[in-house]
Amino acid sequence: MCRIAVLLSSYNGCEFIEDQINSILHQKGNFEITLYIRDDGSSDSTCDIIKRLQGLHSNIILFEGENIGVNSSFLELMRLAKKSDYYAISDQDDIWMDDKLSSAILQLQRIERESRPLLYGSASLCVDKGLNALSVEPHIYRSISVYNTMIQNFIGGHTQVFNYKFCEIALKTFDAESVFLYDSFFTNIGMIYKGLVFDETPHVMYRLHEKNAVGTGVGLIDWIKKNIIRVQKGQSKLYAKQFDYIANTFKKELSCEENEEIKKFQNSKTNFFTRIRYIVTTKFYRQHRVENYFFKMMYLFGGYNY
Repeated sequence: MCRIAVLLSSYNGCEFIEDQINSILHQKGNFEITLYIRDDGSSDSTCDIIKRLQGLHSNIILFEGENIGVNSSFLELMRLAKKSDYYAISDQDDIWMDDKLSSAILQLQRIERESRPLLYGSASLCVDKGLNALSVEPHIYRSISVYNTMIQNFIGGHTQVFNYKFCEIALKTFDAESVFLYDSFFTNIGMIYKGLVFDETPHVMYRLHEKNAVGTGVGLIDWIKKNIIRVQKGQSKLYAKQFDYIANTFKKELSCEENEEIKKFQNSKTNFFTRIRYIVTTKFYRQHRVENYFFKMMYLFGGYNY
């Protein structure tokens, strides 16, 4: 029987967290689950709810901490959790379908190799607060490669499951000052080590509400709104910083062709005319043609300079 450490970072999540915890504890499969929760400085009744559930379930472990942000909170959980065969990331307001973990483990075990880092991610069924289905996201239109994952974050952390070797590499290479989004960074580790598995069948209900509505848009209008907000916040520059960090950290693991294209991406940013020449032939891409057009415009007008 394999051991799975489920890692949940909570923050003012009293409205939905009990539903999420119950869906985790009711997973079907031949494995042993320990749910590790790190509270990131909640000021509502989140910790009270967790402690009440702890009294009913001996496999819930709670760490109460200061607010350090979602990236650092999940990395701290990875350090605190006991060594396990697999680790699963969880949001605080979703619902896991009862085959979420069994589906992930089955697919990882199909490609399991000793000392090989593996990462599973899946699509999500987006739902409203009342769990009414809205859409399945993301849609995969093109093959997934390093040229895609380094500029697009589309495998949500709330779907990710990985093995112990992956956990070791992530902890060793993660730098809070350089990594913008932990799930994007994890996806790139999986891709670079050729251990990424993406399941287009959703096994998580991703609940959209006012606190996370920007996370995953439903339809073109929501996608446009989401990206306008990202531009206003300067997030493309944070992506660019993460891009450079990944390129430098995993240079030995990347192929000669990949390193050469990355160098072109970086060196062509210097002025508008070199960006025009490069963007016509770039190997980097996003999944949907509209997203790809948006990426090229962002690059062309200096959105990836910092």
